[in-house]
Amino acid sequence: FDHDKLLSAVKNRDQDRGLLTVCNHMSTLDDPFLMGSILPASMLANLNHVRWSLCAEDMCFFNPVIGAIFRNGKVLPIKRGGGLEQEELHVATNKLREGAWVHIFPEGKVYQNGTVGPCRKGVGKIATTNQKLPTIVPFVHSGMEEVYPLDTLLPTFGKKVFVLVGDPIKID
Repeated sequence: FDHDKLLSAVKNRDQDRGLLTVCNHMSTLDDPFLMGSILPASMLANLNHVRWSLCAEDMCFFNPVIGAIFRNGKVLPIKRGGGLEQEELHVATNKLREGAWVHIFPEGKVYQNGTVGPCRKGVGKIATTNQKLPTIVPFVHSGMEEVYPLDTLLPTFGKKVFVLVGDPIKID
C-alpha cells in the first residue's frame, strides 16, 4: 500500500476545505476492505476521520436493515440514472463544504475487466459546486477483483491488492 499521502490528507485536512478521494471500482467490497486496511483502527474509531460515501440504492439499501447498516457507516443512497439534482448529491456536496471527507467511485459501478470505466457527471458536480473547492486525492488499486469477483458469494482471502495514491490536489 502507498497510503501515507492518504493518511496525511485525512488527518491534516483543512477544516474549511473538504477532502474528496476518488478511485476506480473493482469490487463491491472496495470501500469497506480498502478503507479498513488503509486506515489504522484508531482513525476508524474517530468519526471525523471516517469518509462519507455514495452507494447505489439497489446495492446497499435494498432492505431497511441493510440500509440502516450502511447509513450508520456514513453511506448515502444514490439512484442509478437519477440525475444530477438528487438530494444525496447535494448532501455529499454539503459534507465537503463542512470540511468532511467524501469518497466516491467516479465510474459509478464495478468494472472487473482491467479498465477504468467512464467517469459519471455527478463527480464533477460534487467536486466543483462549492465556493472553496475540496482537496482531491486520487488513487488507483488492483487485486480486489480477485478478492471478490462479481460471480462469487464469499470473498477470497490471501490475494494481493495494490494501491497507488496520487499527490493531493488543491484547486484554488
